[in-house]
Amino acid sequence: VFNLGKLIKNEKVGLYACFFVATYPFLFTLSRIYLLDFPLTAMMALSMYFLMLGFQSKTPSYFIIFGIVLGLGLLTKGAFIIFIIAPLVYLLLKIFIAFGKDVKDSKSSMDRKKGIIFSLLIAFIIGILYYGFIFKGFIDFLRWVMIHTHLNERDPYLNTFEGWIYYV
Repeated sequence: VFNLGKLIKNEKVGLYACFFVATYPFLFTLSRIYLLDFPLTAMMALSMYFLMLGFQSKTPSYFIIFGIVLGLGLLTKGAFIIFIIAPLVYLLLKIFIAFGKDVKDSKSSMDRKKGIIFSLLIAFIIGILYYGFIFKGFIDFLRWVMIHTHLNERDPYLNTFEGWIYYV
């Protein structure tokens, strides 16, 4: 949090941000009880830091690190996507608005677009390793329900015309 505040403004803002996070009652409580909200907050701060570094620097390595942290944040808790979507949309809109205004700036905004797309691809690859298995299990469960539900209740098959009429 300190580095994020320092990156946005200066060291004084970083110290204030660090103080507020350290003394915030909800985060203090969550640091004593193991729930996934505290690691989610840490992953969110880390991903925002590398996202800001990627936008302010010229090297694509920060976007690669951002993609890895984004993927790990998705593995930490699924709600991570809710918190990261707003900053991503804001920065993408900022890139698209800046694109074409200045010829010199359009190359850097194109590099930033490529960096964001590459980082999202890395996050997708990391996230699909887990969520792909979860989705497969969900589909298998739906198949099981379609096949076995009618047997217990003596109703028609769900995927037949009689089943559709019965369930509608």
